[in-house]
Amino acid sequence: MLNRRRVVITGIGLVTPIGTGWRNFWEAALKGKSGIRKVVGFDTTGFVSRIAGQVVDFEPWKWIEPKKLKYMARPVQLAIAATKLALEDSRLTITEENRENIAIFLGSSSNAMEGVEEQADNLRRKGSRSVNPFGVAFCFPGAPASNVGIELGLLGETFTISTGCSSSTNAIGLAFRNIMFGQCDLAIAGGVDAPVTPLVLSAFGNAHCLSQRNEEPTKASRPFDRRRDGYVLSECAGIVVLEDYATALKRDAPIYAELAGYGATSDGYSVLRVEPEGALAVKAINKALEDARTEGSEVDYFNAHGSSSVVSDKRETRVIKRVFNSHSAKLQVSSIKSMIGQPLGASGAIQTSVCAIAIKNQSIPPTINYEEKDPDCDLDYVPNEARESKVRVAVNDCLGMGGNNACLVLKKCPV
Repeated sequence: MLNRRRVVITGIGLVTPIGTGWRNFWEAALKGKSGIRKVVGFDTTGFVSRIAGQVVDFEPWKWIEPKKLKYMARPVQLAIAATKLALEDSRLTITEENRENIAIFLGSSSNAMEGVEEQADNLRRKGSRSVNPFGVAFCFPGAPASNVGIELGLLGETFTISTGCSSSTNAIGLAFRNIMFGQCDLAIAGGVDAPVTPLVLSAFGNAHCLSQRNEEPTKASRPFDRRRDGYVLSECAGIVVLEDYATALKRDAPIYAELAGYGATSDGYSVLRVEPEGALAVKAINKALEDARTEGSEVDYFNAHGSSSVVSDKRETRVIKRVFNSHSAKLQVSSIKSMIGQPLGASGAIQTSVCAIAIKNQSIPPTINYEEKDPDCDLDYVPNEARESKVRVAVNDCLGMGGNNACLVLKKCPV
């Protein structure tokens, strides 16, 4: 077997509808605060779903020179802010000596759709000469990762991963493997998505995926609850700093948790429909546990995909039972999406951060809006109130569009 280096999380940067910076986020999460509101920024008259999780207080000039902002789409701005927060948290300074050996792995699934829609409207109404000549660079899928590297002066490998909601879990997993096998010593990994735009909100709404609880938005995202009626789109950015354990010790970096295992599979079933049995979702979790050399009975906390989907929540419950067998009755399961909504490609980065902070602080955020039990969803979902609990091993589960399943296992790191 190849020699494996240990990989740890030493910094976390979050920009979410319930808080910017992981401490603000965590305080709100433990209080069960919802970040779902009526959409601002465009008229939603006639839309099926008129609610979303938006970062309404985001001030990009705190992290980016104002003159640069006009060349940066919303996802780029969110990603740079989250990255700088993570680097500050990690006490990591970019230098001439290390900038060639820091890799970037960012997940995203919806591109800079706001800019795409704006330029398409210009083309339709005013003709081709009205289209921004920088539109392609502004909106291409790799823009967040590329701009993070440019902003920080990094010269290492840079990758964009796009596998739907599992994008940033896969990004973190691939960064983990690169460090583990010595391809780099440090990595900036995570994801960003800003899908709250007219086209995307309309498309998901017309596909009957979204909650229509428009008059009580804070109650709309309700994973595993019997009265859930769909998920709620949101925007988020989440970044973790990953590094080789020896490197982290050498620079006396703060350590949240050890990233110990990664597993991914594909259902090979449908781009639009969920494969009903979940066999490959089971395999992804088992692969991650095996990679982490961890038994299912050792897991204390399972941070679920838990999107508030009528179909997916039932399926994920069945998957958990198949993986953990009798231990599933003791397993603590919660969904951060009950508070922040569904941020698509950023989901895994937020969930990984939740797992790491839960291990560090020995507490678990709740699944809010859990009011009526669904007979098909009968696990301990940490309903409505945070819980102080011993968390030694945590699992992040993400299920992406097209049946792309990804899972990470985190452990408490003795330091």
